[in-house]
Amino acid sequence: MKTLIVYRSFLGTSEKYAKWLHEAVPSDLLEFKRANREVLKIYDAVVIICGIYATRLSLAGYLGQNWAVLQGKQVAFVSVAGSPADNIFSTKAYSRIPGNIRSSITHFHLAGGMGRINASEVKKENIHPVIDYLMTK
Repeated sequence: MKTLIVYRSFLGTSEKYAKWLHEAVPSDLLEFKRANREVLKIYDAVVIICGIYATRLSLAGYLGQNWAVLQGKQVAFVSVAGSPADNIFSTKAYSRIPGNIRSSITHFHLAGGMGRINASEVKKENIHPVIDYLMTK
């Protein structure tokens, strides 16, 4: 299975998770600007990693714009935030992805950090569920 990890990172945490995941599973790694539709077509699995900012997932639009290519592939969407998965900001951000897309992807929520805030929560082992998901499909 050919896997691509796509990320967008403002504060560095999403990029850190993307690189750790890339080290752990056979994959290619690209910043989202370089992962256009033609690139996405050649992969069987795509992991999209981005942060949540003010109840918005920074790559939710990217997911929607490329859904015609991603549909039918193994897609994992990884949100990264300082707030937990069940926090209103996290749930609202994820709910902004259209329902038909949400029902076709697997979502993971990882602890994020802003400088020293929550920095101790950003750990390599946080990506283990994503690794397990990719390795069992």
